[in-house]
Amino acid sequence: MAGIALLYQRRLILLAAYRQRSLLHFGYIRQALTVLMYWLWPLQSQLQETGGKSVSGTVDDFYLQAIIRLGNARGIITNRDIYSEDGHLILAKGFRISARLYGLMLNHKLSPPIEECLITTEGMVDRETVLDDIKEMLRKSRKLKQMAEISKSRYSVDSIVSGFNFSAELAFKLTVVREEFKDIYRRGLSGLIVSSYLAHCDGMQRHQCIWIAMAALFRDVGLLHINPQWLAASYTMTVDERQHLYAHPLTSYLFLQAFSGMPGDVIEAVLEHHECNDGSGYPRGVAGDRINRYGKILALAEITCKSFESDLSRHELRKLEVILKLGIRRYERELVEYILPFTTNDGTGELLDSSHFQKGLEKTKLLLEILINFNHHGNAGETQFDEVYIYARKKIDGLTKEFHTTGIDLNNMEYLIEHFEDDPESIAEYLLLLDEIFWQLRSLVLGIFRVWKDVLEKNGYRTGEGGYYWLKQMKQALKIEPTTNKI
Repeated sequence: MAGIALLYQRRLILLAAYRQRSLLHFGYIRQALTVLMYWLWPLQSQLQETGGKSVSGTVDDFYLQAIIRLGNARGIITNRDIYSEDGHLILAKGFRISARLYGLMLNHKLSPPIEECLITTEGMVDRETVLDDIKEMLRKSRKLKQMAEISKSRYSVDSIVSGFNFSAELAFKLTVVREEFKDIYRRGLSGLIVSSYLAHCDGMQRHQCIWIAMAALFRDVGLLHINPQWLAASYTMTVDERQHLYAHPLTSYLFLQAFSGMPGDVIEAVLEHHECNDGSGYPRGVAGDRINRYGKILALAEITCKSFESDLSRHELRKLEVILKLGIRRYERELVEYILPFTTNDGTGELLDSSHFQKGLEKTKLLLEILINFNHHGNAGETQFDEVYIYARKKIDGLTKEFHTTGIDLNNMEYLIEHFEDDPESIAEYLLLLDEIFWQLRSLVLGIFRVWKDVLEKNGYRTGEGGYYWLKQMKQALKIEPTTNKI
């Protein structure tokens, strides 16, 4: 109870400071990352690695660069005087934002916060813009169009978007997202459609559908404040870089808390849009009923909306179906049932080719190697007091039970390899399951470094004195990039 009270107290202090505008310029982003360290690991002294300093570094730099680019392209001016935190005038009302102001704006904490001070000269994103963009997306995706048609029986997309109330700060932020972060904007639109559909199926009223749709649209604005290169599909984040990723729901939450006027439980859902029912999500690792209904809708929309943005191949549809069915404990079962009909094949896409068969066999052998190394460490009798291994053992035992019902016995992978060698084409059915197993193993390792980081450091993970060979071997086999600091 003391830990919960501490979390709540710190959260209230942060939000109170924000309401008083004491977090100036991009200060709430820095504070979000710093508070996240307290929030996630309040009883494990996670600030020890930073000496109590902000862990954000130049995280604000990327959003400011986007503002400068947008200003060069379409014009951004100040709509009021902007001051430094010590009261000196930095920019007067009507000043045009350009690249030559970059250093000045970056090196000062500005008052009021920058979202309150800037407008575009060519107009900002409004409800009509969002609606036009949604209609364009519906023309490209049959699955999203089907969802919108079902929702239309109660509340159409037009009806929901017409209820949006964009403050000037929200409109400016969304304009930056639309023009400079197109993938995030597109994901916001598809998330809006899926969330609206789920809210419709869940029997929510129109005002609730409007709220959840707005929350979906803005849920990832926190990503504007991390290095965009880290978000590229080809880029593998280090453990340290992932700490910034884990902070983005909190950054989005604080922004909406300050400027959206939405109800608290809806804004809370933005904080929860990467949480899972089994507690394996982030940033807080809450589970079950501690995630509110809006949060559960956003969490499911988060993992499915990208898949529906264009017409999927047969393989991708099957992959999504597998993820949903195997993830039934991570997401609300009733909500998953509303999505599963859209994973059926409609005649599009291609069959797997022979390269997938070899890939499946190689993955099976690698999985066998990982499990042998892990089990060998446990059989050596060195894990009695190893709380990290005990935690991992519990997770892998749960994974074993979960996949046993699909025909994959993680305790007898040798048999599966023999089966694949005798019948190569059967790998096509199992490849999707193997992909999901590797994804869950990666999530386990990353979760260990996130939650147990201090324990690993204290017990000699870096020096090899703590006996965490199983973790190092698993990290290497899964090709998880090393952190930029000691872990």
